[in-house]
Amino acid sequence: MMRITDKITSGTFLSNNRRMRSNLIGSYTRIMTQRRFNRVSEDSINGTKAMMIRRDLRDLDIYDSNLSSVKQLFTEAETSLTKIAHTNYISIEEQLTAATNGTHDQMDMNIFATTLDQIADSMVDTLNADFSERQIFGGTNNSTPPFDIGRYCVTDENNTVVYPPYFYDYYVGADATKKQIEEANDVLAKLAEYNANGTVADDKELASMKQTLDKLGISLGVSEDDKYSAAVKSENGKGDTVSLLSHDGAPQTITYSEAENPVIAEVEAAAANVTANGAVTDADKEALAKLNLTAKVNDDGTVTFKDNKGKIIDMTNGLPADIKDNVPKEITVSAGAAEISKQIENEVKFHLTMVDVPRAVTYNGIPVDFDVMHKMTDANGNKFDIQSGSKFTVKKLNDDFTWAEGKEIAPDVNAAVKGRDNSLIFPGSDPIYVDIGIGIKYDKDNDYKVDPQTALDTSFNGAAIMGCGLDDEGYSKNLVQLVLDSARALRNGDQSTPNAIIDKAKEANNNVLIEIANLGSKYNSIEFYQDRNEDSRFNLRERQNLVEGTDMETEISYFESLRAAYEASLKVGTQVIPNSIFNYI
Repeated sequence: MMRITDKITSGTFLSNNRRMRSNLIGSYTRIMTQRRFNRVSEDSINGTKAMMIRRDLRDLDIYDSNLSSVKQLFTEAETSLTKIAHTNYISIEEQLTAATNGTHDQMDMNIFATTLDQIADSMVDTLNADFSERQIFGGTNNSTPPFDIGRYCVTDENNTVVYPPYFYDYYVGADATKKQIEEANDVLAKLAEYNANGTVADDKELASMKQTLDKLGISLGVSEDDKYSAAVKSENGKGDTVSLLSHDGAPQTITYSEAENPVIAEVEAAAANVTANGAVTDADKEALAKLNLTAKVNDDGTVTFKDNKGKIIDMTNGLPADIKDNVPKEITVSAGAAEISKQIENEVKFHLTMVDVPRAVTYNGIPVDFDVMHKMTDANGNKFDIQSGSKFTVKKLNDDFTWAEGKEIAPDVNAAVKGRDNSLIFPGSDPIYVDIGIGIKYDKDNDYKVDPQTALDTSFNGAAIMGCGLDDEGYSKNLVQLVLDSARALRNGDQSTPNAIIDKAKEANNNVLIEIANLGSKYNSIEFYQDRNEDSRFNLRERQNLVEGTDMETEISYFESLRAAYEASLKVGTQVIPNSIFNYI
């Protein structure tokens, strides 16, 4: 009976001792971690609340990370725009003011023009700045630099040039043209040899030959029995196609000739008539207008000639060299004129004409002055010349005066119409919204687009910032394009255009300054949201401490009582639990 009693007593003591030790360890853990519980199962109600608080704290970390990244991005953007609006603009204004003061000769103006071109190139380099593998001013385009300077043209679906507004024939030099002629003659001779020998060109060679002939407007045909022919369409209005290379015959040699444009002689003759007769006839007026010149007989009998910019032109010795050199020469290419003239009424000829395309700024592949908004026919935005889905082709002039392969574009006319903002036609103009903790919402009635009032737009539409389209006077709204236009005008001896551009550049620069001010406002907003998030974090941590935290004063008192009880229990245990011989083995 004594053994049974001892066993029961020992078991009860050990069970209570283990429970007391477990409570002691638990209290110690709560003191060291300062957490009321470590598993939700220990306190399911407060555990659920704690998970929700932790979720909110995690969201605050995300918002702070977003705000920090955007803050750095805005700082970089402001630095770049400040360089343009201050450093570059001051240089632009100084150069234009000096160039248009009327004291410089053409050589000086050419130097000013070169300096302005260099400033434009520098501005584009600044606008193409990359920050953390992101094109700052590219909008949603992050794959290629958004801005470029080159020679571009845009054609519509009818192949009509819609940009640039002044698109006219331009003589690029006899050397380049003659080289094309020589290459074409070599190709025709090679094709004639193939026809004679029954040889067939491989696909790569044939493609190269076709490209060479295409430069001269010659089409290459291949018959079913692998015989080659080449034909050129005449310009006599009859649409005749004349064969340069028949299937079995030898090629007719293509010849080249150039002559001074007869308009020059016509204008000089008209100027001489006005000077001699002291009167301006309709015929003289019409002739002078071909080179944008006007004549006025003064009261003293002298005659004053002016260009379309109001600049006085000295016609004493005929057209000045700077005007004469810019008049396109007549370049005629004939193919076997004597033989062909027997086949059709007029000698077959076609003009090798390149186009004088001024240096243009493009944004995401589209010239900044390509303006669809001016095509609108209704001020309320109801009727438009350009319909949604209209397609255009953008081509760039290569260094060898050949056109690169055209890139087809379909500007988002609906977006431009809705926003009355021409910049919206450019690719990459969509916003990039970042959640900064003000409750981002999506408009289900508008294709679930983000409500702009509930997020921060971090996209920089470079076309909108620097300007795009044309104003009512036909000047570009883009600051960089205005610099290029002024340089081009100075090279042509035109000082009135750069003089007008001084004010236009100031307007465009003001838009950049406005964007810098907007950045400052957004920057202040970011700091406000960061402070607000910090306050929210403090409140959440206070709430978290109330839900999860240990009441240290109570818990320490409880721990000390448990420890005293446990130590007393151990002492009592030496009396309760009998010794055994096994304790001494």
